[in-house]
Amino acid sequence: MSIEMKVHFIGLHELRKKFSQIVKGIDKAVPIIRNTGKIMRIEMQVMAPIDTGELHDRIEDRDIPTGVQVESGAPYSGYPEYGTRYQRPQPFFNPAIYNNRHRILEGIIKEVTG
Repeated sequence: MSIEMKVHFIGLHELRKKFSQIVKGIDKAVPIIRNTGKIMRIEMQVMAPIDTGELHDRIEDRDIPTGVQVESGAPYSGYPEYGTRYQRPQPFFNPAIYNNRHRILEGIIKEVTG
């Protein structure tokens, strides 16, 4: 005895077409994402506490195929960001991301919806 089942998806072609449009929209938004990354880097550098200047100088942005990577190369970056038991937090990284998240989302939505 064998059992056979056939499944037919209605609207699969339209769904694939929509996903294709979304991917193309995100690809078009890459310049907006990169520009926002540069703005975030500048904000991070402005907000970063300055003692020796290393933290400020080690905040960098780098274009990657899907957008931008912003990072702080100072090995102690987490200490001023989150604080320690001896040092109060002086956030600089997460606030810059939070302040600019709308730019990225609006850029993607604009490009996806046309």
